[in-house]
Amino acid sequence: MFYWERPQHRPAIEPVEVTARAAHDPAGVRTDVYAAGHEPAAWIWVDDAWHRACVRARHRYPDGAVNLQVLLTGDSPGGERTFRWGPGVLLAHPGHRMTGAAGVTGPRSRR
Repeated sequence: MFYWERPQHRPAIEPVEVTARAAHDPAGVRTDVYAAGHEPAAWIWVDDAWHRACVRARHRYPDGAVNLQVLLTGDSPGGERTFRWGPGVLLAHPGHRMTGAAGVTGPRSRR
């Protein structure tokens, strides 16, 4: 389900902001990077309000975690941030095209 307009409900759980793990834990990480202007959009619950964000990259880890590296837009409080996919993060638009996908090789890689 896509949320073209700002959601009206408050999430039951606040989203989890995380540090980017891809650079620190590269073994088996798959990163999808999106083209500017064609990236997916998401609604992120930040500072007690929904804010629209452009998804710059999606990092998928072998342990099942998914982190979204986003650029908060409009009246949002600040720049590029990384959030764990889950409550407080809703897909607004699926996007059109990835510029690339990279599976980082390492001892735990699934390539």
